Amino acid sequence: MLDISDEERRRRVNSLRFAWHENVLRDAELRKHPTALAVAGYIMHRFKAQSGVAEFSIGGAARELNMLSRSVSRARKVLEDRGWIRKVTGPRSQRLGWSANQYILTGGPDDLELDAHDGDDKVGSDAVVGDASADDTGVGGGLET
Repeated sequence: MLDISDEERRRRVNSLRFAWHENVLRDAELRKHPTALAVAGYIMHRFKAQSGVAEFSIGGAARELNMLSRSVSRARKVLEDRGWIRKVTGPRSQRLGWSANQYILTGGPDDLELDAHDGDDKVGSDAVVGDASADDTGVGGGLET
């Protein structure tokens, strides 16, 4: 087990979050769905390094992105179908009266390694950010190859 500080853990997880978004933007099939790209950016910003999940509601995303709820819902489905996100819980009630699902960030259709910030490594990995089986780094499922 690694003994790392909370700040180092947060830095590593945030680096993976940015690598995830870079890889999403490189997905040629996803570029045919600009709404999905916008929702992916929203999800990246909703990701919390402390918990390792992105938590959002369709209604909240629709309001913040100035989109119809059904457009956000379809975009989320495209991201799920392409393997970029996976729902882990939901809906989760919030103090403010809204509910949200929680998602982990995954390696996409090519199962990309998320620790490669340049996006060129396409080694299969089952890599996820925020899986329930996280190790001390907070990176879920490990980044095994």
